[in-house]
Amino acid sequence: MATTKDKAMLQDIEENRKVETMLGTKKIKIRRLVNAVAKKFDRYTAEAEMSYSNGELLLNMGKNRDLIPKAVSLIILGTWLKVKLFHWIYWRHLSRKYDTIELSVVLKAGLDMGEYNGLLISLAYLQDNSQIIQKTTKGIIRNILQEQNLEAETK
Repeated sequence: MATTKDKAMLQDIEENRKVETMLGTKKIKIRRLVNAVAKKFDRYTAEAEMSYSNGELLLNMGKNRDLIPKAVSLIILGTWLKVKLFHWIYWRHLSRKYDTIELSVVLKAGLDMGEYNGLLISLAYLQDNSQIIQKTTKGIIRNILQEQNLEAETK
């Protein structure tokens, strides 16, 4: 059964309402991304290091200093035309003017709009599973090599 909060959230999605957030001392409005921009955003988040622990998704874009300003630029610009025309310079402006903490507020607001949470959680599970598979494979290979070395020594 849908609650009032769910209905309000659905109406916000249908009308693509803007959400206000702060970037430094400036109040900005962001909205959900169009598909073409969302694909570009997905490429940036795929480059980030993700982990999932204790029911929380941890997205670490700190390995590449350009990822956060690029992602925030996409969130702020929002439409395909604005991204095509201004993204190449706007992310550089954001990178020079604001520090990572100020940019992360906008990034978190964009991610909390609900559009990416499912995707990012799925990617985090996939990344964790691939790490487990890699560790298991390395362990199996070590065991096989040890057995072969023991057989070679006993002959």
